[in-house]
Amino acid sequence: MRSLCSLDELRNASRIFVGEAFATFLVLSATILSQYVSTTNNSFVAFSVGAAVYTAIWVVGPVSGANINPMVTLANVALRRIPPQYLLLYWLGQLVGALLGFLFALEISHRAKQDPLAGITVPAPGVTDMEAFGCEIFMTFFLLTSVLSGLEELRPSDWNATSGVGMAMIVGVVTALMVGIGKPISGAGMNPTRSLVPALMLKHYRALWVYIVGPLLGTLAAIIVHEFIFCPDASLARLRALLTKREFSRHVAYKETTDADESPVSISSVTSRMSSIHLLCNQNLATKRICMQG
Repeated sequence: MRSLCSLDELRNASRIFVGEAFATFLVLSATILSQYVSTTNNSFVAFSVGAAVYTAIWVVGPVSGANINPMVTLANVALRRIPPQYLLLYWLGQLVGALLGFLFALEISHRAKQDPLAGITVPAPGVTDMEAFGCEIFMTFFLLTSVLSGLEELRPSDWNATSGVGMAMIVGVVTALMVGIGKPISGAGMNPTRSLVPALMLKHYRALWVYIVGPLLGTLAAIIVHEFIFCPDASLARLRALLTKREFSRHVAYKETTDADESPVSISSVTSRMSSIHLLCNQNLATKRICMQG
């Protein structure tokens, strides 16, 4: 039984790695290549990136959850949708996918290959580093807030992403919007891996901190705002459970817990909904229970 569990965990880990690598490869290669089309403008680039994100989530969502962005993975780990031991696996898959996407784009595009700044995110001419920094915080905050709202288990059923297609549409549209707004300012990074890989490969580190620290702060702000304001169960009881309860569940309303009964009360009105990420987490928990029984 233990060896079977190990094989299941290995298979699950390989699916996560390959899924994230494929999704990130698709998005980054499309992001770079769209900038070298003869009719390129910001609207076309924004549409191309949004469409690539939509496609990546639709294809890989059932496999790994299609986080694509390491900030999305970080938020899902912080909010206990993804077990923390999977964080580095997700990030490694995203890093490898970004590297392959970057190399692929340069290989098939002569214009990209001749550009010394191909794929590099830098502040636009006339834009200061601090202005670009603020733009990255805002865009990542907006993106992560949309993602977390779509994934929220206790959100009314009429207002959540009830299918993978719905989630793909939400994230794709928001990504396109943010690229359209942010590209003329900061280059629209929002994803540290997307900025880090081209910078390392081309040895161009100008303002790189903007595209790492900015998304990190935007993600932190999105987590705080979501858990304290937007989550239907926002409460100190939920925060305490999130930080201290080993068996914390995002499907449970902790603010309905009474002092006499410390067991949380489920919201009966919430429609049972399983996104790809939730399916992944449940599979992991089931595997661990089998291991314990074995």
